[in-house]
Amino acid sequence: MFESRWLSKCVDRTIAWFTQPLASWLGLSLVVALLYRLPTLYQAFSSDFIVQDDARQHVFWMQRFVDPGLFPNDLLADYFQSVAPWGYTTLYRGGVALGFNPWTFNKILPLLIAFAATIFVFATVLEMVRIPWAAFVSVIFLNQVFPIRDDLVSATPAAFFHPFFLAFLFFTLRRSGLGCAIAILLLSLFYPQGVLVMGGTLGLIGLGLLRWKRGRVTVHGTRKDYWFLGVSLVAVFFSLLPYALRESAYGPVLTLAQARNMFALSAQGWSKFFVDNPLDFWLVGKRTGLFPLEWFTFDLKVIPQVWLTLALPFLILFPGKSSLVKVAKPGVLLLLKVTIASVTCYLLAHLLLFELHLPNRYTEHSFRAIVAVSVGVAMALIADRLRPSHSWRNRPKFWRGLLAIWAIAPLTIGFLAGENLGNYYRGDFPELYDYLKSQSQETLIASLDEEINNIPSFTNRSIFVGGKGFTLPYHLGYYNEVRQRSLDLIEAQYTVEPDIVKDFLDNNTIDLWLITPDMFTLEWVESSFWILQYSQDTDLPYLAVNDPRPTVVESLAETCKTADFQPFWVLDTDCLRDKL
Repeated sequence: MFESRWLSKCVDRTIAWFTQPLASWLGLSLVVALLYRLPTLYQAFSSDFIVQDDARQHVFWMQRFVDPGLFPNDLLADYFQSVAPWGYTTLYRGGVALGFNPWTFNKILPLLIAFAATIFVFATVLEMVRIPWAAFVSVIFLNQVFPIRDDLVSATPAAFFHPFFLAFLFFTLRRSGLGCAIAILLLSLFYPQGVLVMGGTLGLIGLGLLRWKRGRVTVHGTRKDYWFLGVSLVAVFFSLLPYALRESAYGPVLTLAQARNMFALSAQGWSKFFVDNPLDFWLVGKRTGLFPLEWFTFDLKVIPQVWLTLALPFLILFPGKSSLVKVAKPGVLLLLKVTIASVTCYLLAHLLLFELHLPNRYTEHSFRAIVAVSVGVAMALIADRLRPSHSWRNRPKFWRGLLAIWAIAPLTIGFLAGENLGNYYRGDFPELYDYLKSQSQETLIASLDEEINNIPSFTNRSIFVGGKGFTLPYHLGYYNEVRQRSLDLIEAQYTVEPDIVKDFLDNNTIDLWLITPDMFTLEWVESSFWILQYSQDTDLPYLAVNDPRPTVVESLAETCKTADFQPFWVLDTDCLRDKL
């Protein structure tokens, strides 16, 4: 009887809590976050052979957590493991310990990250204006933007920026030194570039405590302010110290002079960086621009956020009869400081290319977080300014109906349009993948076809060299080796000299060579993005396809073909060695 009454009271209290206005808005926010993840979740689990674009490079090597014998002496796997932040690696290792395959864990993580980001953007806006529906507005916009870029759905290090950075904003508003320090330390373990922006923001907050009085500088703050800044700045220092002291085994870092001579960083390159149009370079460049690229589109999920954010300073400077401005002002000033800190880090990254990695990484993520918070605050200020004599707070049905339509409409359109949300790649050759997976773990596979990028993810087998995404130019010790491998492979595939192919196979332990018959046609060579990347270094493919003589590989392909999965032929390199 006692247990029954106790359980009944618990249920009653739980129902009562969830029926409170604040809990209702928070619950609805989590529902929105779930709904916006459903299309990508459906896509992620729609096939056994489907992988997110960025995850192909950042997750494939984590199969080593399941089987340490995978990818032995693999340059690509070793490199991406070396650049993975410690927290990111540890999280996936923990997922494997719990029984998840790394790829399954990769597909589930975005939902958990979205929930965390939703909770903290809700809490941050609520801290600024104390209005639950305004926090819900921010939740809607944040979750509508997530599918536009594949940062979240990839569950790569950049995906963790928003929850930890929004947590930083929330704890900064509350002047919680411990909470802020935890957010800083966590972000440093996943995406350390964001910690520089946090440190700059804290520095500006500290400067805000300084006053000029009677010819000297004095500090005006409370003991809580000093404790908050002290603990937070110490966290920033110890978060960044390991990265400052660490040297990459694949260094040195690329310099600006070297970068200007790389085709990979040209406007046609795999890692496009330098473009001729200054506005594109400084404003919307994927790696160089100040702003997120989607801000310059006509996407109706983005434009309202940007304009409402731009309106926020005017709403603060010209409050009219709004009584909410005083409440919101400290938070708006914090967003301004974050903006200044982000732009400062962006300029430093340009000044010190490529020591601080890519400039855009210091603004695109923080700007999205700023806008997500700002849009809810701006709508609250507008509503407060336009409220009738009877309070709009007492008329929630209108707002809930309007916001529900606003939240669900784009989601419905996304389902009906069948959009490829998340930039997933579907494997179209399951028989090929099964065959390669049946080979020994030491098997090394070479190919100039873009399908080679999927092989490590779908087969757990090593590749000699990868294409776009695998050929990152920022550490020369890695890039130069990958570049030379690519040039050697191109030369071996398109040469008519048997000795060149023999030397190539003797110097590299390649086991299987993946080709397609049309690789030896002019149409394929001219359309190959891979061949284009190295067109300044070799014109052999263009010469070969115009030469009446067949290349060595082409002439031996039928003889050494060990498997045929149209359009791919799998060549046995031992056979090639014997025939040369």
